[in-house]
Amino acid sequence: MEELLTADPQDTNANNDAKHRIAIVDDESGVRQTLVRGLERFGYVCRPFRSGVDFLDSLEFEIPDCVVLDMRMPELDGLGVLGKIPAEAQAIPVIMLTSHGEVSLAVEAMKCGAVDFVEKPVSIKSFADKIAGHIERSVELRRQVAEVEACKSLIARLTSRESEIANQIVHGSSNKEIARALDISPRTVEVHRANIFKKLEVRNAVEFALTFERAKFAARPASVNC
Repeated sequence: MEELLTADPQDTNANNDAKHRIAIVDDESGVRQTLVRGLERFGYVCRPFRSGVDFLDSLEFEIPDCVVLDMRMPELDGLGVLGKIPAEAQAIPVIMLTSHGEVSLAVEAMKCGAVDFVEKPVSIKSFADKIAGHIERSVELRRQVAEVEACKSLIARLTSRESEIANQIVHGSSNKEIARALDISPRTVEVHRANIFKKLEVRNAVEFALTFERAKFAARPASVNC
């Protein structure tokens, strides 16, 4: 891998202000050192781990922005590590390092939550670019998750009656239609509608519908036990 560290200095990103943290998990010290040296030239802060167990233990204290995880390791292999990543860290993009001929294992790893796989030997420049892309997508995913959770939190403020009316509103029912369906007066519906909009911190029906719809979707699929 050493010869692949001769990237053009103009291509490096040593002045990267983000200083994203990369966990490198590989039982081979030479691989760890090579990846650390190469990726640090692109502005990443790298923390090497010689085993999956050491990496998993570290998550109690620090969650990285990306994980580079070797498929073949003693004690606990890459698939085993993926299956033990705690829920609070499952949004981290995990890139698997594989040897030639391990494509089927890499595909299995992606089913278990990995976002990509790279065959050794690794070209540092293309690998650094790949990591940057996955971190960018992960940041957007976490933004979406936070948005969904915020919408759910707002909707949880509604009373049972307000929830009934909110469901009617989101399906396009008018105040009169809601009043007939719930056997209440249109004026009562208007009062509830105003309270609903206030609790959801929206100004109009469009913002209301967006908030209600966002809360229905999880931005990340359920994790798979591997």
